[in-house]
Amino acid sequence: MRLRSLAGISIASLALSAGSAHSQCAFDTGPARGFRTSMVRAYLPCPATFRDSPFANNQTVSGVDACSPVIPYVEHSAGTPYSFSAKGGCSVQTKVKVVSDCSQLNSSEGPSLNLPAGACHVTSVRSSCKGIMKASGNTPIDSTDAGWTLAVLSRASIDDPVGGDMTLIDVPMTFEFSTPDDGKISLDSTSAEALADILGTGDAALPPCTSMEILDIVIKDPTGLRFAAPGTATAQ
Repeated sequence: MRLRSLAGISIASLALSAGSAHSQCAFDTGPARGFRTSMVRAYLPCPATFRDSPFANNQTVSGVDACSPVIPYVEHSAGTPYSFSAKGGCSVQTKVKVVSDCSQLNSSEGPSLNLPAGACHVTSVRSSCKGIMKASGNTPIDSTDAGWTLAVLSRASIDDPVGGDMTLIDVPMTFEFSTPDDGKISLDSTSAEALADILGTGDAALPPCTSMEILDIVIKDPTGLRFAAPGTATAQ
């Protein structure tokens, strides 16, 4: 599955000089195997600065400030026209492992990623959605609605083999979903594939000592507007 990078960043430019002390993974981290989360519609906050009025215009029954009506997240005066059906929804799952030989890793489309030999940190990323509806609200998305993406902003802290412990600049990655079919989309990829697309194969193999912090994760519609973000929801 094709990946699109949001930025061209070189990890090599971030490395400390060859003479730097190698601290051998001394930063504070604990084992984290990954996560699974549901994704809910992304709405404007309250106070909603993109609204005509930037202040709360309503209150709950107990007096908590609120904004009405509920409005999908707006970027540059535009909000996504897509919606969930009554049984629609999305999920995202990650799982981490240390691969003993990164040169054996392949892309989601099949060909080798051409990463260097040796052990590396790899986070697998999977996501699926169902019940996404077109702007009319009556018809599921199809091949004419291609271009859905999962945008992830990550912050990696690593034990660099030359410079020692360091936190890299925040790296944005974009994973592209499959072509929509009857309201459904899915993806199955890895951090190694995403980083190879952004940084090149030489820097895409993160060392075994890596902590990957997720700063933002969101599903975007074909025009790049926020559609869904991590959360929980119930319906009456």
